[in-house]
Amino acid sequence: MASVAVHEDRSPRRRLWRSPRRVEEGELSPERAARRLAAWAEDAARQERWLASRGGGLEAPLLGAGGGILRLRDFLPLEAAENTLRVLEALPESVWSLSEQGGDANAAEHRFWSADVADVPQLAPLRGVFWRLLPTLRGEPTLPIFSCGRYGASDHIGRHNDEGDTPIFGPGNIFSRKVAAIWHLTREWQESEGGALVDLQPEGGGSISHVPIFNSLVVFEVPHWHAVSRVTAERYRYSIFGWWHQKKVAGGPG
Repeated sequence: MASVAVHEDRSPRRRLWRSPRRVEEGELSPERAARRLAAWAEDAARQERWLASRGGGLEAPLLGAGGGILRLRDFLPLEAAENTLRVLEALPESVWSLSEQGGDANAAEHRFWSADVADVPQLAPLRGVFWRLLPTLRGEPTLPIFSCGRYGASDHIGRHNDEGDTPIFGPGNIFSRKVAAIWHLTREWQESEGGALVDLQPEGGGSISHVPIFNSLVVFEVPHWHAVSRVTAERYRYSIFGWWHQKKVAGGPG
């Protein structure tokens, strides 16, 4: 099994920028973006209308993918994507933690920056959104745990399958990752900039590289072998990523 173990390093080395991007005249402020995002995410009626317009959630299309990677363009509202990106761009450096690992039997080689969505008040309402997207899988409840992702120059993740167990609500409650998702949030990202999601387990064999497209949602069941190619751009690639977990049955598979 190869997954991604998080090793935090808050040192300033190799950071591309040391302060959030300034707000240009007439541009949406991160504070207003956060208010707009919360207004949408916390409005139950709007959430129900949105999910109804998308077929009721992710379970049916996910199971229909037959274990492959599901790519959904504009599945989430464009305004939600724009507001989330504005908040991400404005987060101070102190929020981001560096995860870096040289690679071993239990963790894939990787380097990128992350922050738990639950630790970013402006983005905390997204937790409810992800829960509504996949509240159950095959009749069992899920628990979504998501993070903000930031990749700069040379950041990447080597070959891994996302398998992992996490103790939640005490050491006796082990939850396993069952479904992974990445919500890509960088505008006009080009293939030449790297940072592609590389599917290492496509139907028919080989590998397929998927360029991160703004407001696209990528979903797949775990385990599934994949990687993220090295970023070559001198700008950040942003995303919201994470997993829906299910409680592990004692003595059973994860």
